[in-house]
Amino acid sequence: MSKIDIIIPAWNAVQWIDTCLKSIATQQSKHVIKSVLLGIDACEVTLKKIEDIYDVYKQRLPGFRVLYFNNNVGPYIVRNTLAGLGDAEYIATFDADDEMLPQYIGTLYSYRKKFDVIRCKQIRAGNLDGTQNSHGQILVRRTVFESLGGYREWRCAADSEFMDRAKRQGYFVGVARTKPIMKRRGHPRSLTQHPDTGRQSEMRSKYNTLRKQSKMKNDNIAPYIKTDNYYEYKP
Repeated sequence: MSKIDIIIPAWNAVQWIDTCLKSIATQQSKHVIKSVLLGIDACEVTLKKIEDIYDVYKQRLPGFRVLYFNNNVGPYIVRNTLAGLGDAEYIATFDADDEMLPQYIGTLYSYRKKFDVIRCKQIRAGNLDGTQNSHGQILVRRTVFESLGGYREWRCAADSEFMDRAKRQGYFVGVARTKPIMKRRGHPRSLTQHPDTGRQSEMRSKYNTLRKQSKMKNDNIAPYIKTDNYYEYKP
């Protein structure tokens, strides 16, 4: 059976990482998960939290590994690097401050023959009214991810840019037509709300301009930038 590598970048996630990992450990379709790869992006307080709970999740999560990145390289280089450490047929990207509902992995996996890149419906944690489609939380076939060169090394907005390129290359990008299957947390330190990377920030505006230029140039392949400046945490 095909398996899934779940890759999770984490920065300043001490408040939510336990909930995130617990939501993976309680997936109804945990049998299709090959590994859970967590990348801590130069954040000592998050590493300290992992030190406290590592043994619990080493027992509960398939192929659980924790990588500590020595320099703050941003979530997308962390994702690219983690993806390169796995070898499952599918890659599931997730964020350390979000929470999977029990059917999350099984639902995305059930759409694997229909779409090459699968998004889902999500709700905001604590708010059951209204839904939106995910951007940073997807299931993608590994061959598709690698053929596109992974994510750009941007500090924000690279999720949408990745899907732009996937569509231009002729891959099928779709949304699992179900009820919401994850909870997304908005908070002042998240990429969409932080002053440096939020929706109204100068940085995001710059990247949105680059997205448009990339479309005009038909620039569909990223350079697949990764880093080897990390170490694997082991107690």
